[in-house]
Amino acid sequence: MSPSRRPVLSWLPAVSSLVCACGLPAAFAATPGQIPNPGTYEGSMRLQQQYEQQQQQGREQLRQQQQQSDQQWQATLQQQQARQNADAAQAQAVLRTWQKRPPLAPDHNPLLGRWNSQGVSPAATKKLNGGNQLAGLLGPEMANMTNALLGGITGRMCDSMLGRGLIEFRPTMVVAIGRDGSEHPMYRAEYRGGGSRVVVLPQAGQSFTHMIIDFDSADHATVAAVGCVLARGQAPARPTGQPVR
Repeated sequence: MSPSRRPVLSWLPAVSSLVCACGLPAAFAATPGQIPNPGTYEGSMRLQQQYEQQQQQGREQLRQQQQQSDQQWQATLQQQQARQNADAAQAQAVLRTWQKRPPLAPDHNPLLGRWNSQGVSPAATKKLNGGNQLAGLLGPEMANMTNALLGGITGRMCDSMLGRGLIEFRPTMVVAIGRDGSEHPMYRAEYRGGGSRVVVLPQAGQSFTHMIIDFDSADHATVAAVGCVLARGQAPARPTGQPVR
């Protein structure tokens, strides 16, 4: 090798060391915990990857939470359906038992007369829906939705059996009374029991098979298992010329 080229070759190791020591860390090396430099291509790519990883983790967490809520909701509905099926089977057995008993004579029937149908009481709704158990199982927000759904169901049951407002139980008929005193027959009925419990047996294919009414006083009663409230009502003024039935 000629003397003129020897100094150049002697510098190559030093230049290589300088590149390794200074150039590569600027492009690729990173200190643990150091925030990537967004001003470099590698740093911006690393920041983009971290952002995408965070987004993916967030989506996965939301998916798991939604899946858990769906499973809890389905479990609650299945429990409610199982309870409804069991209640329906029990109701049929109770119905057959009451049907075998002798009819209740009108002069021993404390239910006859006019009552105000007041719907389901809040306390009855809470009891029917399991109180605070749903909140512990589903959380307050989902429990409120479930309570609203079940409350609507029991409310419609009360409306189907008793309507809303003034109602009159007669020896063979249940009649809704309008604000103007007009009468609207609801269904024919038979009665069983007596004393503090009277059972109404509707006739001709109603949406319910029987209605058990328990008295806590002479002027206040509640429909068992549903919670509909009845309070003794006053007869409105009868329009002139309307016949008394």
